[in-house]
Amino acid sequence: MLTHGDDFIIRSAKGEEEIQAAWQAGERLGFSRHEIGARIAWFLGQVVGTLMDTKRVSGLVLTGGDTAIKVAGTLGAAGLEIKDEVLP
Repeated sequence: MLTHGDDFIIRSAKGEEEIQAAWQAGERLGFSRHEIGARIAWFLGQVVGTLMDTKRVSGLVLTGGDTAIKVAGTLGAAGLEIKDEVLP
């Protein structure tokens, strides 16, 4: 897919059911919700970073507030520019 220059979307969960399952799995392993969120954001950053290292990326859109900021940090971003809100 990426070799043709197609767009791609990476998301952490399809819906509320998957989010709850992630919380429960992390809590069973002894992690706090803060730690679970940080690990998910770190992993998303690693995936995006690998794609950016191997493919020509001309832009990146991050959503999700805290998760977006943590992903950007994992990627080594020096700052963020917020253009607009999708849903105010």
